[in-house]
Amino acid sequence: MKRLLLYLIIPTVALINFTSKGLAINPIDNPVTGKTPQNSKIHLFNGKNLDGWYTFLKTKGKNIDPNKVFTVQKGVIRISGEEFGCITSNEAYENYKLEVEFKWGELTYPPRVANARDSGVLIHSTGEDGAFSGIWMYSIEYQLIEGGTGDLLVVGDGTPKFSLTCPVEQEKQGGSYIFKAGGNPATINSGRINWWGRDPEWKDIKGFRGGKRQGRSSW
Repeated sequence: MKRLLLYLIIPTVALINFTSKGLAINPIDNPVTGKTPQNSKIHLFNGKNLDGWYTFLKTKGKNIDPNKVFTVQKGVIRISGEEFGCITSNEAYENYKLEVEFKWGELTYPPRVANARDSGVLIHSTGEDGAFSGIWMYSIEYQLIEGGTGDLLVVGDGTPKFSLTCPVEQEKQGGSYIFKAGGNPATINSGRINWWGRDPEWKDIKGFRGGKRQGRSSW
C-alpha cells in the first residue's frame, strides 16, 4: 500500500486545499467500472477535521496526541511542531497530481528553535510507521523548508528498494545534485536532489530565503 503522508519536523504549518487529481486505488468512485475517473478531484482534507487521516508521533505512536500537535483551525490543518510526527492518509493513491498550499507560523520548538522552519510531504509511503528515524514510513519526500521548498529526498533504508531518478546539473551543490530540466538523469538511493533555485549559500536558520523567490515550486 502506497500512501500520501504529510509529515512535520518542527515548525508551525498550516495546510490549505489539500487535493489530489488522478486515478486512486481507493476509494472506488464508480461502482460500475470499479475505477475512479481520470482527472477527477479528491479532496483529501474536508476542511473540518482529520477524518481520513491518522496521527503518528515519535514518542507516543499512532493516534495518541494529547498535546494537540495536529488540529484543524479556521478550515486549515495546523501543525504546532511541538513534537516530531506526521499525519497519514488512511487510503492509498497512485497516478495523481497533488496540490498543497501552506504557510509558516511564528512559533518554533527545540531542538530547532533558531533553525529554518521545516516540514514536508512524503509521497508513495510504504511499510511500517516509524521505519525511518522512528517517525516516518519509507517514502519520497517533497520538502517544505525555508529556502529549500521543492527539494526531493529519498526517505528510505539506503538500498535500491528506494530510489529517485531526476534530470540534473553536471555539477553538484554541497554534495547534492541540482534539478535541471533536460539534464542527464541521476539516480539516488539516499540524500537529496535540490530544487533548481536553491541558494548555494543556504543556511539552516529561521527566516532564510535566499536569492531566488519561492512560490509554486516547478520541476
